Amino acid sequence: MGGSGVPEIQRVKAQYRAEVPAVDFRGLAMSYDGVTFMRNITFTMARGEIMAIMGGSGSGKSTLMKYLVGLKTVEGGEISYFGRSFSESSEEAMDQIRREFGVLFQDTALWSDRALGENVALPLERYTELSRNEIKEIVSLKLALVGLKGFEDFEPAELSGGMKKRAGLARAMALDPSLLFLDEPSAGLDPISSRHLDDLILQLRDCLGRARN
Repeated sequence: MGGSGVPEIQRVKAQYRAEVPAVDFRGLAMSYDGVTFMRNITFTMARGEIMAIMGGSGSGKSTLMKYLVGLKTVEGGEISYFGRSFSESSEEAMDQIRREFGVLFQDTALWSDRALGENVALPLERYTELSRNEIKEIVSLKLALVGLKGFEDFEPAELSGGMKKRAGLARAMALDPSLLFLDEPSAGLDPISSRHLDDLILQLRDCLGRARN
């Protein structure tokens, strides 16, 4: 992909590659109101590889991510994760695969009426049978990983823009996902905060060995 107004893809190569691609997109086509705006999107990612989808405002970056995580249905082609078809799976099977995703939305989507620790705990409470103490320990670990140790009781409104992004990242990692999807993680941040967040993503990749998009 390339050209004016069309997202471009850049990669940070992994230090190792798995035999089965972590991500495999074949001939994807996406439409809106009957108009096809992306077609023949084909690429693969190895475990531990970082891919950046770049483009101007309105070029379709966030929309593309919605297709990749199953919030929208592709009109053609196939999406596979770790050798398992995602786009052609049943809704139940898709839901199981989605549990291997961590998603950081552009606006972080933190619950404003919940403290930071409660935000990170939410997926653990919903999708696991862990005890309250076990969840509390995991929440503390995830917040420490993103440099927010001790901020469990802070409300989202009390955090800076960069801190909210890191809080959203901690929640995205709550279930130890195999893949992280980050929608414009540095949007709205000053250059220094943006650089720190980029460095954090690289550190987490090297530390946890996850594939990230």
